[in-house]
Amino acid sequence: MNNILHLGIVFASLIILYFAYFMKVELAKLIVFVILGAILIGEFLGILAGIQLIDFLRDAINLLRTLVVFLEIAFIVFLMFYKFKTKNNSILKITTIVLVVLLLIVELNIF
Repeated sequence: MNNILHLGIVFASLIILYFAYFMKVELAKLIVFVILGAILIGEFLGILAGIQLIDFLRDAINLLRTLVVFLEIAFIVFLMFYKFKTKNNSILKITTIVLVVLLLIVELNIF
């Protein structure tokens, strides 16, 4: 079930990426920047968690990775409300909501 949720996240991210670079929607571009920033910071923290010298900080680093995901969700929701009054495609908004819900499900280990 977890793999299906991750595939849903990837599919929703690809739809947002399509709107960002082919349809040139400003909201999608901002969301893509937030997603890419969260991925980069999360992977960097994952690399730090794997280093043997700072093994005692593993729990703190995992907490930071969780906080990065929640900050990503908060930024995406903020961007949705900030740009809500502009004329954007409804498919983009629905896809963004699906992405946020799937990220929450994965991060909170609901399934």
